[in-house]
Order: sequence, then C-alpha cells, then structure tokens
Amino acid sequence: MHWAGYWYEDFGAASGRSETSLIATKKRSHAFAVLGRELGVQDWHAYREVVRSIPSALERWGDFTDFQWVLYQTHMGGLDFPQDLNGLVPFVIQAAQSEDPTVHVLGLGNVCKFNDVRAREFLNTLATNTSLTSYERDWIQNCLKRWETQKR
Repeated sequence: MHWAGYWYEDFGAASGRSETSLIATKKRSHAFAVLGRELGVQDWHAYREVVRSIPSALERWGDFTDFQWVLYQTHMGGLDFPQDLNGLVPFVIQAAQSEDPTVHVLGLGNVCKFNDVRAREFLNTLATNTSLTSYERDWIQNCLKRWETQKR
C-alpha cells in the first residue's frame, strides 16, 4: 500500500471551522482558515463573516496570492495591516488573552499591526496589568509609543 498526499486546510463546509485533510494533489490552504486556527478562534461563524467581508482586491501583495501575505505578515514583524483587515481585531485580541502560550504570543504580537481604536484600548488596558512579563510590558510600551508618534 502506498500513501501519498498533501495536507490541506480550509473552512469545513458543514462546521465552518478550520479543517485539515489529506488530498491527492497539491493545493494551497485557505490562508484565513489557517490563521483562524492559529488565533484559536472560538466563534467561527463570526470569523467567517469577517473573512467574507475582506475585499478580494487585497488577495495579491507582491509575489503572494490567495491572501497568503496575511499569514506571512502575521508571523513577521514590521508592516501594519490595511484598514480593510480591522474586522480581525476582536479575534486577535481574543488570541492575545489566550491561556495557550502559542496563541497568546501570536495575538499579542499582532495587535499593534492594526490601526484600530479597539487595539489601542486593549493595549492601554493591558499596560495597567501588573502581572505582565517584562517582554510583554516592553512590547506594549513600544507599540503605544509607536501609535503616539504616528498621530503627530
């Protein structure tokens, strides 16, 4: 017996949740299904509605297609997300509040990439938390300073 295939991740037709399957031919996974899993999304219905509202004009960025740039930027520092992705802010904030350390770090590391009042309010509130680790406190302060300088 010969087993061969490719892992593919997409939104499940019935559940609407991220589902991974083994398929016979290579196919790029749905970037937002992968991102939802990585963010530990709880409300998949609401998440899918946000994803559906993202303009298809954002599908390409540089050499990236199929919104794969969103995954790239999520795991890399630097560039801010366009305003059209601000619908993802509640899910990123929820991830930043997660008890799962991997989900928490991904969420916290991406809140600052959104030019959105909800992200700012969340980080301002979080900055008052006395139980933060030093890296979290430093990161939050740097993010708040960056936003402050952007307003000028």
